[in-house]
Amino acid sequence: MKILYVTGTKTYAAGNRVLVSWIDSLLRNNDCDLSVVFPPGGTLEIELAKRLDPDSYFFAFHYPFRLNSFLFFIKNFLRILCFVNKKKPDIIHCNGEDIYFVLRYIAKFLKLPVIVHLHFHHSSNFYSWLFKKNFRPSWIFTVSKALYQEELPKLGNIVDLSCVSVLHNCIDVDLIKNLSNKAFMFPNNSTFRLGVVAPIQKRKGQIHALALSSMLMKKNVDFSLYFAGGIRDHAYYIDCQSIIESDASLRERVFFLGFVDKVFSFMKSCHVILSFSSYETFGMTVLEAMALGKAFAGFSVPAIDEVLGQSQLTVPFGDLDSLSDLVLHLLLDPSYRKKIESKLLDRSLMFTPEKIVPKLIQVYQNLVSHY
Repeated sequence: MKILYVTGTKTYAAGNRVLVSWIDSLLRNNDCDLSVVFPPGGTLEIELAKRLDPDSYFFAFHYPFRLNSFLFFIKNFLRILCFVNKKKPDIIHCNGEDIYFVLRYIAKFLKLPVIVHLHFHHSSNFYSWLFKKNFRPSWIFTVSKALYQEELPKLGNIVDLSCVSVLHNCIDVDLIKNLSNKAFMFPNNSTFRLGVVAPIQKRKGQIHALALSSMLMKKNVDFSLYFAGGIRDHAYYIDCQSIIESDASLRERVFFLGFVDKVFSFMKSCHVILSFSSYETFGMTVLEAMALGKAFAGFSVPAIDEVLGQSQLTVPFGDLDSLSDLVLHLLLDPSYRKKIESKLLDRSLMFTPEKIVPKLIQVYQNLVSHY
């Protein structure tokens, strides 16, 4: 079975880390022949070059929703079409909604089954436009039950709901552990290290983390808080910095590290990984922390609770009093923290490629055999 994956992100971000785990698993299956289309010049290229022959991947930059030039779109469309026609896949898997916009025309032209993997929530109008009558996908995956339940009512009058299912993101626990073995140097020394891995933007709630830090300082806890992630919302970042500058104690304890290349080493070196997100469709960072055997605490959102499989590590959104009590318990009671770490590591094994990829292959086989 020949499979073509298409992604529009060139970095080794969460969605592409999942893609690499899929590829590693499928390459061990002698019945699968893989090809990948993705933008050049990023860290994903480095990872795929370790796994695939140069003839099995193709560089294309295709963000149709952001293009001002129709000719630029047509150029990329034709280049991808030539590659697809050359590889002659049995099925196309689009890792994202924007990618499906391009590949739906190619799949229609070549009469191929096409899968779209939904990573975000959208409006009914958006789905009506993307999945219009002659361009409905053969199958739709959502990354969590939470996203599935949220999007299903919007998709109900547009696509056949029997062709919509949940396929959780997966994680290669052994690979994550190997990548975390490199030493990580922190800018200061504290008894406890708290980590937040997320881009700096309002939805990720870094200002809540600063408020939590102020509460922990009043309880005389020796800790430092580290933010690992690039700046998505500069105005929000300035707001965070203004809060820090107004409090000398925060300036000594809070550090924005920017994009962290050795993110798994960073996470492994923290005592607790925190999340303050108001919304997530899956919670990949949470799963990666679990796979590293790290304790977690954060605000409750359905997708994160789904990954955790328990609610004792999350509190209602905005309840900083309860969150500070939870964090203190994890920091000051090592036996409790180790117990939680062990449970989370065991839970992460529910999301390995060995558990997830067979479900993916079954959908591929069903579509190819009936198309």
